[in-house]
Amino acid sequence: MDNSDILSHPRYGKDPMFLFVELLVVDTVEGLSSETANWIAQTIRADLAEWRKKVKAISNLSPTFEVAVLDLWFRNSRIAADRGDLLTARDFSILFVDKYYEESSHVDVWGPGALAQARERIASEQRSRSQ
Repeated sequence: MDNSDILSHPRYGKDPMFLFVELLVVDTVEGLSSETANWIAQTIRADLAEWRKKVKAISNLSPTFEVAVLDLWFRNSRIAADRGDLLTARDFSILFVDKYYEESSHVDVWGPGALAQARERIASEQRSRSQ
């Protein structure tokens, strides 16, 4: 990813943190290059090991943010694959952030038992992918 002028993109003009939340989503599903992680850390003035925590704090993301990301990533990438499509982590991150910040969003809102079910789906998917 060329990060040299991405913050000037119209998508991030009103709130540049959208980009960093999107990159947190990408990092959660597939990891980021060390170059991109270093760029984020330098840009938001965080230690390399702490950039994720800083993005979550600045953006008021919940402690279960990554659970929501992975649960939706595994489900949506499977749906795309069943249709013969490829859902990239970057495309997913944009869709996820758009949904997450909608006024009436229920992304990362957990009803009774839903968080435990999401964690089990994630663990099951990770087990099946590691075999």
